[in-house]
Amino acid sequence: DPVLGKIVGDVLMQDGIFDLDSEMRRQVPAQELMTRLNRVFAAHDFSHRPLFQNLQSFATCFMMLSSYLHAEGPLTVWTRSQHFNEILFNGHAECWLEGPSGLQQTESPFLSADDLWAWLGRTSADSGRELVTPRASCDYALPCGARVHVVASPVARSGAYVSIRCHRSRSLRLRDFLNSGSLSAEYFFALQSFVVAKKNILLAGAT
Repeated sequence: DPVLGKIVGDVLMQDGIFDLDSEMRRQVPAQELMTRLNRVFAAHDFSHRPLFQNLQSFATCFMMLSSYLHAEGPLTVWTRSQHFNEILFNGHAECWLEGPSGLQQTESPFLSADDLWAWLGRTSADSGRELVTPRASCDYALPCGARVHVVASPVARSGAYVSIRCHRSRSLRLRDFLNSGSLSAEYFFALQSFVVAKKNILLAGAT
C-alpha cells in the first residue's frame, strides 16, 4: 500500500530513526514507535487494515529487523545510546556494560554461543573483515563507529572474549569527568587552572 508506506516512512524520518540515506540513526522501543504510528493512523481510515490491527507486532518486528539490517542487531540499544563507553562479553552468557556508574553486569542478549558467533560473523563481514572460525581474532568497526575486538579459543576459554568500545558523537569535556565521578573536584580545578595558565601537562601511567 503506497499510502501506508509513505505514512510509516514519514514517521521514521521525522522522529529521526532513519536519515535520508536510509541509515538507522537511533533505536527506539517498539512501544514508542507503536504509539507514534497509532496517533498518525488515527487520522486515517485504516481500521480494516491488518497492519493497524496488529500494530504492536508490526512495531516489534520492524525495529528488530531494522536493527539487524541497518545497525548492530540486539546491541543497537546500547551502541547508539551515548550512555555506555564499553560493552564486554565473556562468552555468550556473561555481559558487562561500562557507563556513568562504572562496570555493571547485565543480561546477555545472546542465547547461545552460536548466536554470538553468528552476530560476530555478520558484523565483521559487513565491515570488510572476515571472522569465519571459532579459532580466530579480529578487529573491526560497527556501522555506528564502535570498535570491536574479538579473541577466540584457545585463548578465550569460554568461547569468545569480545570488547566493544562505543563511539560518542560528542567529545567529553572536563566537567563531564567531574559529573561522572571519574575526577575529583580537587583535580578538576587543578587541571582547569593548568590549562588557563597554559602550563605543560605530562600524563603518565595506565590509560
